Amino acid sequence: MVGDQAAQPSGSYSCQYILRAWEQPNGPHIVSTLLTAKRVNKVGNGKAYEMLSCLNGALEYYRTVGGDRQLLDACLNAWQDIVAKRLYLTGAASYGELFHDDYDLPNVANVGETCVTVTWLQFNAQLLRLTGEARFADQLEKVVLNQFLGAQRPDGTAWGYYVQMEGKKPYSDSLDGHCCLSSGPRGVALIPTFAASTDADGVVLNLYYAGTARLTLCDGTPVSLTTETRYPSDGRIRIVVNPTVPKTFAVKVRIPAWCRSASLAVNGNQLVAKPAADGYVALQRTWTAVIRSNSISRWSLAWLSAITTIRERLRSNTARSSFVPMSLS
Repeated sequence: MVGDQAAQPSGSYSCQYILRAWEQPNGPHIVSTLLTAKRVNKVGNGKAYEMLSCLNGALEYYRTVGGDRQLLDACLNAWQDIVAKRLYLTGAASYGELFHDDYDLPNVANVGETCVTVTWLQFNAQLLRLTGEARFADQLEKVVLNQFLGAQRPDGTAWGYYVQMEGKKPYSDSLDGHCCLSSGPRGVALIPTFAASTDADGVVLNLYYAGTARLTLCDGTPVSLTTETRYPSDGRIRIVVNPTVPKTFAVKVRIPAWCRSASLAVNGNQLVAKPAADGYVALQRTWTAVIRSNSISRWSLAWLSAITTIRERLRSNTARSSFVPMSLS
């Protein structure tokens, strides 16, 4: 909605008014604090959902209208601070709805509000769209697989307001004071919007799952991507690229930051699977409209299995086992 409004003159003026209000003496000083202190817990009262919502609005304004690069820099500072010091192993952020001090991440006490998880999804999706950098897709994968989908009751009838790291998940289906019941489904609906996408060069695969994505290149050419995989339980991934007409474009596949090594072949021909600085391998070629002749096969990711000591203020001796991208305990 911010983008739609910002594209109109009256909407642009409204957005500018809000941005100015943030920096008034009685305002939360969101941008200026993130540019100087670079800490989200120092912005206003540190309310995670509200702050991420504001930052999502700022990024949408920056994307549709342009303007001060400091808006993007402030958001990048917030992202770096959260990832480095305020993110749970599952990708959840905050407890008691607030960002707290460095590494203050208790396993219980109203941990991982689902509304915060959804706005964190939006935040990474916005930054991914603006920058094209795989580090944001890495965070999307982490939080989707480890925190977000687990916040929903398996039968789909309820969501957890908070989803702590220990104990039984407190699912609820009551609307009384439970805004996460609406945020959760909204987050599920967001996943296909960033799982596969397009850019100026072609198509981009950010998340790996079995299914078919139907996309449209910048010149209007329809392209379908059919993925066959059991990821994340198996690192083997097969992708069939099918444009409606022969077309030259890039298929960008993400190499996760945790991946120790990867192998890649197109139609059986082995290729170098070295990602560029953005974290993707770009397969630039002419793709034909014949199904099964455009197979990116033997695409596999080597898993990283590890035991990691958790750096937390309240549980400094805690450890976790992981079979990346999954946190197991």
